[in-house]
Amino acid sequence: MDQPKYTTLSEALQSVPDPRHARGKRYPWLFLLTPIAAAMPLTTASPASATITTREGQVLQGQALDGKEVRGAQTHGQPLTLVSLVQQGTGITLAQVETDAKSNEIPAAAQLLAGRDLTNTVTTADALHTQRHLAQQILDQNGHYLMIVKENQPDLYHAIALLFEQPPWLKQEQFQGISSSSQCEQGGMGDGKNAV
Repeated sequence: MDQPKYTTLSEALQSVPDPRHARGKRYPWLFLLTPIAAAMPLTTASPASATITTREGQVLQGQALDGKEVRGAQTHGQPLTLVSLVQQGTGITLAQVETDAKSNEIPAAAQLLAGRDLTNTVTTADALHTQRHLAQQILDQNGHYLMIVKENQPDLYHAIALLFEQPPWLKQEQFQGISSSSQCEQGGMGDGKNAV
């Protein structure tokens, strides 16, 4: 059996090349890399933690749809916004598209999902993507969705709130002790707005 090349994490990380330019280096590379490498096992989620199992036993893989402006892009020309589809649990980017400079994330999200088989997936999205046509597109592509609803869509917001205030549960479900509080969470999003 071969002897290990390194005996400590620090020794192993010393062989990792520093990709930074000399200008602006504030801390030694090993000082930065060691806590990052030590934290990696703590931050990796198992793929099972990003799945939902239906009553029928179907396992749905979570995937997040979100847009982000690329930091520093405007300094070198036009601002750049990307919409990504990321697999929850692994963090793998499944797909990514650039938004049109004269548009926003909404049409880019539809373009990103177009033609994808969404069977056995649940796509999560923030309030910006809570759009009827996007929800229908996900259903048409055999997927499921979970979207945030805020008070900027008052009719939908109040309809959902009413549904959970006065749930139309079947009598059999009432006897099983299912309550609306276990089905829905309503509260602040940290931005001064309420969401359901």
